[in-house]
Amino acid sequence: MFIGGLAAQTLATLPENTRVGAVLVGAWFTVNESWESLNPWLNTPFDYDRVKQVTKEHPIVAIVSDNDRFTNGEAMTKNIELLKERYNAEIVMRPGENHFNEKEEPGVVEQVLAMLSK
Repeated sequence: MFIGGLAAQTLATLPENTRVGAVLVGAWFTVNESWESLNPWLNTPFDYDRVKQVTKEHPIVAIVSDNDRFTNGEAMTKNIELLKERYNAEIVMRPGENHFNEKEEPGVVEQVLAMLSK
């Protein structure tokens, strides 16, 4: 299992016969305002079909918050649309949980445990 907002980029590098699950935390394709160090993540070509292939037995779960300061409003709407389209992701909305960068994130732990129990 891979956990993290950028985990999908790792999934795209796995061999075709690999089968894994993933929880994408605060995952995004677009942000409200970009900054220099983020540009490589936004502008690098990506193999979305490979991600779908390695996760087809264990669908991706994407945990998002409605008030992430980097991806709220239109960016959040677009990210949810792209997560579904590009990864067939199940979206879990965690209202009011911000950017998921606190020392403890019980909502994330809860979702990971639920996925592991399947």
